[in-house]
Amino acid sequence: MERPRRRDWLVTTAFTAAGVGATLALWPFVAAMLPDEEDRTRRVFFDIRTLVGTKRATIAVLDQPVMIYRRTPEQLAVLRDTKLPNKTRDPDTPMYYGFRDRDSEEPRQPEWAQNWHRSLRPELMICVAECTHEGLVVTTFDGIDDWVCPNCGSRYDLAGRAYAGPAKWNLRVPPHRFVSEHEIEFREADMRA
Repeated sequence: MERPRRRDWLVTTAFTAAGVGATLALWPFVAAMLPDEEDRTRRVFFDIRTLVGTKRATIAVLDQPVMIYRRTPEQLAVLRDTKLPNKTRDPDTPMYYGFRDRDSEEPRQPEWAQNWHRSLRPELMICVAECTHEGLVVTTFDGIDDWVCPNCGSRYDLAGRAYAGPAKWNLRVPPHRFVSEHEIEFREADMRA
């Protein structure tokens, strides 16, 4: 058996060093294409099968209360009714009744939510449940089919559109997607955007 020559060792060492150097030089580019650890771990999932009747569920996504609500066919018929007023509010009269932005033209929700039901699926309302005037969590009262801020009195219909009180914006629709027929995924990285 022939002994390796010194030149063979030097060539092998040089190619090994070049390979390690190239890998280290390219690593930042490869790592930038991979999802970072925070994006992979900071996801919230919700199974809509847990919704009971018309009771809402509220989950925390990036410390924001996200409300998920199943609307009835009767409630959807009211939302779809084009006879409801579509007035532009006078900013000098904050308690004026009438939709501020009925057609969701303000860029406070994903493009796919710019429809009459402001959602991916008409039967589900998914929005950040914070009043856009005071920042308090909106609530509902028995027999009233809308959401109300307990502090300023702003009112939102079941699509989250502001129609009374000092609120200037509709409730925000957070970015989300259906990962299966029954499961919704919220990525906290999308909520920051």
